[in-house]
Amino acid sequence: MRLDQYAREMARPLGLRGDQRRTEMVASITMGHELRVESPLEASTARALDIDPSVKVIKPQPLTIRLDLLKVFPTKKAALAAYPAVPPREDREDPDDVYVYTPDFSVSGTLGTKVLIECKTVGAHRQLESSRIQSGRAEFAQCNAP
Repeated sequence: MRLDQYAREMARPLGLRGDQRRTEMVASITMGHELRVESPLEASTARALDIDPSVKVIKPQPLTIRLDLLKVFPTKKAALAAYPAVPPREDREDPDDVYVYTPDFSVSGTLGTKVLIECKTVGAHRQLESSRIQSGRAEFAQCNAP
């Protein structure tokens, strides 16, 4: 197994110099190298995906979606650089509006299925409004995410 911290370029790189986000390394037999994740919950998810025989490819932080444009970008930097620019927090109607979203994992299965996975605790999931979840599903359906 290759233990290489730069094994795969991610949409939102984790654990690089100056990056204050927590990073964990999870060894993956499926991928043949370690996967960088942000939390113990993501690490547990990666381990569960790794032992699932129907999973063929696991990609952490695989892409970034501009929710206002409904476009998929290879990196968060590219998504933020796209026109029109994301308005500054102080100019938004709701300062907590999310414009850029990076899912935790992209998984490809044996039958050619592709799934985006977002890891949330039960408490965090309960805090989300069901209308927001439904609108997010509709937005993702309009995107051609790999």
